[in-house]
Amino acid sequence: MIKQGINEQRRLPELYIFVTSPRADPYVNVLMHLLRNPSVSAVHFIALIEHEYTGEQMDERLSDIEANIGILLDQLTKGFYGDRKIELDPAWAAAYRECRIKLDRISVQRLSVSWDDLDEELQRFISNSQVMFDVTTLKKNLLVDVFALLLSRGWTEIFNFELVTSGEPRYDERGLIHALGPTGFHYRSLAESKHVEKARSRIISRSITFRTVLMITAGVAIVVLTIQLFFANTVLESGILATATVAAIVGCLIPLIRKDS
Repeated sequence: MIKQGINEQRRLPELYIFVTSPRADPYVNVLMHLLRNPSVSAVHFIALIEHEYTGEQMDERLSDIEANIGILLDQLTKGFYGDRKIELDPAWAAAYRECRIKLDRISVQRLSVSWDDLDEELQRFISNSQVMFDVTTLKKNLLVDVFALLLSRGWTEIFNFELVTSGEPRYDERGLIHALGPTGFHYRSLAESKHVEKARSRIISRSITFRTVLMITAGVAIVVLTIQLFFANTVLESGILATATVAAIVGCLIPLIRKDS
């Protein structure tokens, strides 16, 4: 039974949370949603180093965020938000305590990634194990970068904790998962949009078209070289060269005349 439990945990994905906001609330929401199931085997907090920041600054921010998450979870288990006593169902207090315990049991790591190395690091993440990415707190410009790079590599496990509210966002305990209720948020894959799926299909289609053109060109080149070496100055050579020329022109025109799906 113990071995089976370990194997099941290994099959669970590792969670990579991109951090921007210094507030612990959005990370607590994500962790509560995922760790209560459970659905992740490890947590990695990732900070992107932009040009105006240093690696030391982002390392310090990561450390502060992880500490603030632990502090907030500890407060909520006692029915507090900051120094204020809040109304919290005992079942939710127990759930926050369980989340804190699970977070202490699994592997939790921090990593600062240079913006220039983002593509290379994302490739390393997805090649090492089964992973999922959370981009809830990423700034828009960084969100676009991360999403586009992952999508270009065929990776779609990219998630966002989205509040469903009729008014302005609430930056207190009312914005936490226990107050939102099951209909107050969506945890969704950004790749599930029909527009994203269409864009992904176009990327794949154009990639296949480009590879096809390269294969045709390479094949024609091999045939032409063979004919020139063994059948120079013959009718066969003239015919093959004419056919090769037509094939090359058609191959170049295919991407231009292909209609977008």
